[in-house]
Amino acid sequence: MLKIKKLTQNHTTTWKLNNVLLNDSWVNNEIEAEMKKFFETNENEETMYQNLWDRAKAVLRGEFMVLKAHIKKLERPQIDILTSHN
Repeated sequence: MLKIKKLTQNHTTTWKLNNVLLNDSWVNNEIEAEMKKFFETNENEETMYQNLWDRAKAVLRGEFMVLKAHIKKLERPQIDILTSHN
């Protein structure tokens, strides 16, 4: 028999924007292109603005996560080289 414990506390994951990303022109261009594509495909008269805004926030959050992961992947070899010289 398999016993599963229920969690008694609510656990939420918070996401926080790294403001340094906003200073990167490449990131800004990528976000602008993604949002333009999003609104071209999702905005119409039948869409409620609150739903559109909630979906846009989710897309933005995901795009920032993808871009941050890409930047970290590019930086990792440089960090490894610098730390190997110690």
